[in-house]
Amino acid sequence: MVKSILFKRSSLFLLTFVAYFNSFGQITLNSSPFIEDFNSIASGLPTGVTVKTGATATTFGTDAALNVNPTAWNGTTGAFRNSASATGLTATSDITAQSAATNRAIAVRQTGSFGDPGASFVFQIANTNNRTAFNLNFKLQSLDNASPRNTIWIVEYAFGDTPTSFINSNATGVLTTGGSAFSNNTISVNFGSALDDKTSKVWIRISTLVASTGSGSRPTTAVDDFNLAWTAAGGGPDVTAPVVNSFLPADDATNVNNNTILEIRFSELIAKGTGNIAIVNTTDNTTENIDVTSNKVTITNSTVAITANLIDGKSYAVNIPNNTFKDL
Repeated sequence: MVKSILFKRSSLFLLTFVAYFNSFGQITLNSSPFIEDFNSIASGLPTGVTVKTGATATTFGTDAALNVNPTAWNGTTGAFRNSASATGLTATSDITAQSAATNRAIAVRQTGSFGDPGASFVFQIANTNNRTAFNLNFKLQSLDNASPRNTIWIVEYAFGDTPTSFINSNATGVLTTGGSAFSNNTISVNFGSALDDKTSKVWIRISTLVASTGSGSRPTTAVDDFNLAWTAAGGGPDVTAPVVNSFLPADDATNVNNNTILEIRFSELIAKGTGNIAIVNTTDNTTENIDVTSNKVTITNSTVAITANLIDGKSYAVNIPNNTFKDL
């Protein structure tokens, strides 16, 4: 069963979309953080993002194509693909639920002849001029729990137009996919001063450079919610208020799965304030009030997740007062 959700916002929120890229196919860093959620991946690879096979410690490998059509997690054809994100779904979510999910991720299905080893997700940044103290968070997802082989991933960086060496970032988090698991793990990287104030191209890639282990089918691995934050050179007080970059589901969305976790993605790091979030069932004229300090509201960097009791076949409005969230 599905229902419709209608987002209506208080004066706290203005829906703001920010472009972070230029015509040269690179990511240009404007306001921190840069966020790529891959929800528009049906239109193709985001600007500045490429996918590769045959990557090694000293080479990018070969450009690969992206299958932009929604593809089931357990599809066995080796390819980079448009997959439903693990966020908001479960291991048992069928192809109907996966295809309907608006939260998308960029994924790869490894096979013996495709991407094992050498599959790589590459992010090309124009430069980091006048920016310091870079931190990266993203979700590494293992989507097919019927795949027993294990794949180990690493996060690396490099500089220049055509780098011939890549530096391991010592990322933290569970960097293994497969093993008959369905998982959605947050990976974090503190780059320290390594990416500071570079006038050349900066590359960040998420890759598997060693062969998978075990027997049986290889995993479908996805990357979602790539969030790169930094500090402007010179420091100083933060005088810019956070704004909302996107909602999930979007305004006026219909046919939304009733298990969907409501998400608000801000332009910068935020924290809990005070007050209640009102989940208004406009069909029955009832309201669920959720205290922002409760465990039904979680914050990961600049993303708020709200767990509400949604009922099939109903319409909803979500009202969030001022002071519910604050600038971190």
